[in-house]
Amino acid sequence: YGGGNEYGYRLLLDPRPHVDFVFPPAGQPGSKSKFTLYGRNLPGGKASDFKIDGRPLQALDVTIAVPAENEAQDLDCATFVKSTETGMDAFAYRLTSSQGASNPVLIGFARQKSVVEQEPNNKPAESQTIELPCEVQGQFYPRRDKDRFRFTAKKGDRFWIEVRSQQLGSPSYPVLLVLQVTHDDEGQEQYKDLQAVDDPGNDSNGGGHVFYTLRDDPSYRFVAPDDGEYLVTVRDLYGGAQQAPRSVYRLTLRAERPDYRLVAVPRAPSNDPRAPAADVWSLALRRGGAVLVEVYAFRRDGFEGAIEITAQDLPQGVTAAPAVIGPGQNSTTLILTADDKAATWAGHFRLQGKSQIDGKEVTRPVRSGTTVFKPTVNNSPGPARLSRNLGLAVLGDEDAPFLVRVEQDKVFETARGGKIKIPLQAVRRGEFK
Repeated sequence: YGGGNEYGYRLLLDPRPHVDFVFPPAGQPGSKSKFTLYGRNLPGGKASDFKIDGRPLQALDVTIAVPAENEAQDLDCATFVKSTETGMDAFAYRLTSSQGASNPVLIGFARQKSVVEQEPNNKPAESQTIELPCEVQGQFYPRRDKDRFRFTAKKGDRFWIEVRSQQLGSPSYPVLLVLQVTHDDEGQEQYKDLQAVDDPGNDSNGGGHVFYTLRDDPSYRFVAPDDGEYLVTVRDLYGGAQQAPRSVYRLTLRAERPDYRLVAVPRAPSNDPRAPAADVWSLALRRGGAVLVEVYAFRRDGFEGAIEITAQDLPQGVTAAPAVIGPGQNSTTLILTADDKAATWAGHFRLQGKSQIDGKEVTRPVRSGTTVFKPTVNNSPGPARLSRNLGLAVLGDEDAPFLVRVEQDKVFETARGGKIKIPLQAVRRGEFK
């Protein structure tokens, strides 16, 4: 909705293969698995039944070596990964050809036994029977598609039921319905609604203007109320208005496994109350100054523990005290500070998270993100994406005009409703008064 000399773009036309989506969208870690690529200019590709914008897609069967489990946390930013997708585990795949490599597409890690959705399964009587734990690889297609799955559980069994679709780049809004199967006096099946879910609950921060992480992929902690059969229905809330073959999904029913993922984003200084800290920003640290890094947590399977964030590979003269994402919280701020003698430096540094899960110390690398451009509408989140690393520049020939810091390195305590005094020290430099 704008224009001007600063509005640049690139338009690329070439004969390389282009992959629109992959099915199934996930594979077993450490395996060689078969996948079908759907797209255009695929070498050896055959015509498929799918169309996008009225143009037919080709299909090509390939075998892909899925990376091992220990590589699952290294989310590749070769393709555009939105801020809402940065909590998932996936790897980037490119199809090579004589015309060059295709665009990268992300493929997830399926840690449960995988089954492919089988049609027809739109009606309860046609529901597909599955055994838990498992992962169903499916597709919201054709228009108004509803997929139903039936499983057996004993009273008290606990599982997490999760749908991933938006996080796969699908143009969908998945919703989940869990029903209990009962029978009337004549033996006819009856269905009792247990839970309808259309969002993930409190497992992401939101990120505000800086790095928006809320998404619409639903998750639900299922506890079986009785022995018997249950139905899970998944559908696309937009499915009545669109017929999108790219709307693939992963339905996971698994035992509870608490965990977390982390992403860090530089926070820009801003005096604009309408869009605070939403500018594109890289970390530039003056001598005697400080900069802020926002860290967001994606909590999994109800994990509520505290997460400690520490910095690694910082240059001499730059320090960062550990920051903590408190129990039940989803974000914190890490402060990088340069002393008065810090030398000029430019490079990358790393952050790491540490927490206790089931009595064991669990560490996770902190992924990095960035704002793409400032939002054009007040109070709306700007577009943001995964980035390759965290960069830092130390300006060794420039002093920060001021720094405000706590005089004592200690924990301050007070009772609820009480008052507390925290001594602060203001350091002014140069002509700043």
